[in-house]
Amino acid sequence: MDDPTRWSHSTGELEEREATVGVSGNATDLAIVLSSGDLVRKDRQKRKKKGEEQERERKEKEWFEREKVKMERERVDAREKEKEKEKEREEREKWKKEKEKEKENDEKEVRK
Repeated sequence: MDDPTRWSHSTGELEEREATVGVSGNATDLAIVLSSGDLVRKDRQKRKKKGEEQERERKEKEWFEREKVKMERERVDAREKEKEKEKEREEREKWKKEKEKEKENDEKEVRK
């Protein structure tokens, strides 16, 4: 088999096809057609670039939002840890005071 793109599946034979380019019209009309095609291409590129820019801005905004939430979460965690440390300090102080009172009470009982 030769070139499979030229094989006709309906007849099972090779088809002879040649592409020819035909141009009709005057040069001014053709220039307008070509330039309008160029304008369409440029417009399509401009829309694509704008879409890509919007997508990049959207992703950047989402990233900043995630970072903002992450930082807030870290700040809350730090506050909670500080509260826990303060609570532990207070409990130690309370425990020390109780031990001192017990010691004083024991000394008072020994004196009696």
